[in-house]
Amino acid sequence: MAELVWSFAVQEVLKKIVKLAAEQMSLAWGFKKELAKLKDSLLMMETILHDLDRIKAEHKAVKLWVEKLEDVVFEADVLLDKIAFEDLRRKVETGKEVMVSYFVSSSKNPLVFRLKMASKIKGIAKALHEHYRAASAVGLVAITSKETESDDDITQILETDSFLDEIGVIGREIEVCEIVNKLIDPSHHEALFVLPIVGLGGLGKTAVAKVIFNHEVIRENFDTTLWVYVSKSFVIKKILRAILETLNANSCGFDSKEALLQELKKWLNDKRYFLVLDDVWNENLNLWNELKACLLKITKKSGCVVVVTTRSDEVAEITETQYYSRHYLRRLSDDHCWSLFEKCAFINEWPTTLKLDEVREELVEKFSGIPLVVKALGGMVKIDKNRDGLQCTLENLIRILLQDENYISTIKLGVDRLPLSFSLKQYNSSKFSQDFKFKRE
Repeated sequence: MAELVWSFAVQEVLKKIVKLAAEQMSLAWGFKKELAKLKDSLLMMETILHDLDRIKAEHKAVKLWVEKLEDVVFEADVLLDKIAFEDLRRKVETGKEVMVSYFVSSSKNPLVFRLKMASKIKGIAKALHEHYRAASAVGLVAITSKETESDDDITQILETDSFLDEIGVIGREIEVCEIVNKLIDPSHHEALFVLPIVGLGGLGKTAVAKVIFNHEVIRENFDTTLWVYVSKSFVIKKILRAILETLNANSCGFDSKEALLQELKKWLNDKRYFLVLDDVWNENLNLWNELKACLLKITKKSGCVVVVTTRSDEVAEITETQYYSRHYLRRLSDDHCWSLFEKCAFINEWPTTLKLDEVREELVEKFSGIPLVVKALGGMVKIDKNRDGLQCTLENLIRILLQDENYISTIKLGVDRLPLSFSLKQYNSSKFSQDFKFKRE
C-alpha cells in the first residue's frame, strides 16, 4: 500500500512536469532543461518506491526515508503548482497572452521569476538524486514497473470522505429530498436496495452523497452509516476491509474474504446499514455481483441501502436494484451558480461600487452549471475587500476564458489536486487568491 500511495504522488508530479513542458507556457521557457532533470529524478525514485511494500513500514530507517521523500515531493508539487498559477495570475492581471510589459518592471520581471524557479527545481532534483542514492542504505532496491502492480492501482485518484465541506452545497435541496425519499421508501422489499447517483465529473455527486450520508432522516432510519471510496481499483477484499475500518475495527490479519466476512458479520449481523460507495468505475457485472453477495451475507437484517456515485451509465445499469432507479444529477441553475460563486468569492465583502451585473451573465455562461468550475473561478477572484482593480480582474478573467476554453478543461481536471498548504498566503499580494479544496486523500 505504501508503494501505491507514493508512486501515485510521484506520478502526479510527473504529469505536471510533462504538462508544463508541452504547453509552451511563457513562464516555463526558461527552465525546461531543469524540468527534464526533475522528471528523470522522479522516474528514478519511482523504481525505489515499488520496493516499499517488501520492507516493513515500521522499520525506523525506512520510515525516516519515506518522511524525507514526502518533504521533497511535496516541495516539488507546490513549486509546479505555483508556476502554473503564476502564469494564469499574470494573464488575468494584464488580460494579455504575452506578458511583454513585465520585462520593464523589476518587481514583476518574469526573467527573475524564471531564474528563481530554475534554481529551486535544480535543488529539488539534486535532493531527489541524493535521496535515491540513500535508499540502498535502508534496504530498498530499484524495481521496474513491470515487476509491480498495475498502473491503474498506482495512479488511482485521491480518496474522499463523508465530512461535509465548509462551503456547503447550494441548489441541491430538492434533489437531496428526492433521493432520501427513495432510500427510505417502505415499499422497497429488497434485502439490499442500491441507488446510483450519476453525473458528469465536477457536477457534485460526492457532495450530494455527503449531504445524504449526514442527513438526519438517514441517521434515524439506519443503525449504522458507512462510507467507502472505491475509484478505479475495484477489489472486493479491499472494499470489505475499508468497511471494516469504517466500523473502527482492526482489519489487520484478515487476509481472506472469508475472514473479512466473518468479522464484518460480528459487527453488522443485527444492523440495518446505509453504505455509500463513492466514485465507482467498475463495469464488470460479475465483480459487482460478487460484492453484492458479500454485502448480503454480513447482516440478517433486510432493508439495507447502498448509494453508488458514478459517471457511468453502465455502472448505474449493473448496480441499480430497480429498473431505472438511478438518479441523474442535474446541472445547477444560473441563479444557484451565481449564489455559489458569491459564497466562494466572498462577494458580500467586495466594494459596493463594482458593476457585477456587467460580468455576471458572461461568467454564469462559463460556469456551465458545474459546481467545480464555479468554485475554482470563485476562488481565483477572491481578494482582500480593499484591493483595487477587482472590476478589471473580473473582466480580464472573462476575456481569458472566452479566448481559451482549455482553462475550463484544466479546472475540471485539476481543481482537486493542489495541496492544502498552497493557500492564500502564497498569493497574499496578488490580484486574486485561490480557495480550492484539495485532498491528500
